[in-house]
Amino acid sequence: MNPKMDAPNIQAGLSDLGTPSSTVITEQLIIFLNELSRWNRTYNLTRIPETNWVPQIVFQSAALQTLADSCPMPGDWMDMGTGPGIPGLILAILEPDRKIRLVDSRSKKTDFIVHICRILDLRNVDILTARLEKLPMKRPELKKQCSAIFARALGSIPDLIQWGSPFLKPAGRFFLPRGGTVEQEWLQFKEGTGKTWDGDIVRIALPGPQPALNCLMVFRKEEYS
Repeated sequence: MNPKMDAPNIQAGLSDLGTPSSTVITEQLIIFLNELSRWNRTYNLTRIPETNWVPQIVFQSAALQTLADSCPMPGDWMDMGTGPGIPGLILAILEPDRKIRLVDSRSKKTDFIVHICRILDLRNVDILTARLEKLPMKRPELKKQCSAIFARALGSIPDLIQWGSPFLKPAGRFFLPRGGTVEQEWLQFKEGTGKTWDGDIVRIALPGPQPALNCLMVFRKEEYS
């Protein structure tokens, strides 16, 4: 096992982020990482190097939880293009009382999520194997149910907003982790949608030597009108 994938390291990092933890949560996170390692050798579920899984999967996901908990209204959470459950499965482990919907079009990845939910007995996860652009027609009952929508390494900001907005509550928020070009991407997006959407770039310090997480938080302007 990767030495960074041990309980003391995970617990210390979650504590630095101010994320409530427990022995059960830590054990579930380690099981998730070990199962991801086992499946990844066959199915190539993620390209993140295994040595970076704790900081880039666990800690970055926990940082997003801190942001999403600040949403002004309650509601479900959705992870668009979740892959093997990043950040959605981590959030489901950290928030066992919240319904979290994980969406991906690739069955090999949602099969892994089904496997994890079974062995960890996660009952708060709704697994959706579907293309995002077709999901409103496939599951119309999900419209306007989410207070927070996450999307990591999936597509352009306009596409993400278009795909996710049917499911977002009026005062809900998108949380979009982005790379170093986040400022340029956001300015380009606002040029065409400045009357509808507003947002902030949030930088979250992460445990250890890794760089801060850049997260674009987007919300409808009428939230504050």
